[in-house]
Amino acid sequence: MTILYVDLDGFKQVNDSLGYAVGDELLVLAGQRIRVCLRQGDFVARLGGDEFVVVCQNGSDSAGTPGIADRIGSQLGAPFPIGEHHAVVSASIGMATTADSTATSEDLLRQADLAMYHAKVRGKARTAVFDESMQLVVDTKFSVRNALGRAINQQELRVLYQPVVSLADERVIGAEALVRWERPGFGLLPPDGFIPIAEASSLISAVDCWVLQEACRRSAQWCEQGATIAVNLSARTLEHDDVVNALSEALRQTGISPQHLTLEVTETALLSGNGTANRNLGRMRDLGVKLSIDDFGTGYSSLSHLQRTDIDVLKIDQSFVSLMDVDASSATIVSAIIAMGHALGMTLIAEGVERPSQATLLREQGCDAAQGWLFGRPLVASDFDEVFGEFAVRKPSAG
Repeated sequence: MTILYVDLDGFKQVNDSLGYAVGDELLVLAGQRIRVCLRQGDFVARLGGDEFVVVCQNGSDSAGTPGIADRIGSQLGAPFPIGEHHAVVSASIGMATTADSTATSEDLLRQADLAMYHAKVRGKARTAVFDESMQLVVDTKFSVRNALGRAINQQELRVLYQPVVSLADERVIGAEALVRWERPGFGLLPPDGFIPIAEASSLISAVDCWVLQEACRRSAQWCEQGATIAVNLSARTLEHDDVVNALSEALRQTGISPQHLTLEVTETALLSGNGTANRNLGRMRDLGVKLSIDDFGTGYSSLSHLQRTDIDVLKIDQSFVSLMDVDASSATIVSAIIAMGHALGMTLIAEGVERPSQATLLREQGCDAAQGWLFGRPLVASDFDEVFGEFAVRKPSAG
């Protein structure tokens, strides 16, 4: 038996733009188009929403099943004339088949669903055939999620601090707090190894809140000496009131002046945030902390929204900085971001500075500060103690 899991790409847009009546009619027509692609003995059913399941009996012509998937994809990719409209969708199809009599239909359906998801990830409007590597990815994510759920209580998370320097004199003026996971048996994992999984679950809020409180606790002495500490917050974390409570408690316990703490969010998170996220950002601003847009230039870059939002810091994405000394257009973009940010009263920090030539250009363009391997890699707190103790600007004495 072979199962094809068919999902209509773009169906939500049809519903949103043309209305549910058109969407319902499209589903009826889609079922009819799928049916004409099948052989005698095969059948199709709609699972719900815009998802269909096709069951193909493996017979003497079972090798032709991929051809059925191709025909279904072609049929569903053609426009659907509905009244005055021509609705356009495509199909992502997952295929799972087995000659193993011990495999259940539930097994095949699950495998076909995984293959369909893989087809969507690869770009939609295509067919993917299930293989064990797809299951391995799912199992790995499940394992990481479960282990990460225990990591906070078992004190496996670590915070590293990457120095931020003033470009005027290259003195350390602060740091960005960066989370790592010291997972038993795997070593120190970078964010890419677990943050996407945390963001896809409810764990990211707990991780962000822990990092926020830990960074405040450890950096209290640096902040007394004038340093500014930046902490990243994900879009999903902003949707939880817990982050406001965690911030308020961290400030209360450590005595850090709020002006020495900067919360970093991506421009995509800031500009696409829902009402709860925007309200929480406002509540945190009311506590006196600064707000920074991370990776500026890679998301929506809505200048009108930027003008209306109370932003203190713009961080220039490293994709522009890395090329600015070898590509004139990148240097022009960086210069424009600096000029725009300064015109709006913001501080500009360049990310990913690795070469002296980049630092020189940034300094000439008036960029305020920078971070990157040229000035220092992420450090454990004790090592940052030494760096900051050597180069930090001390608070001026009274009088």
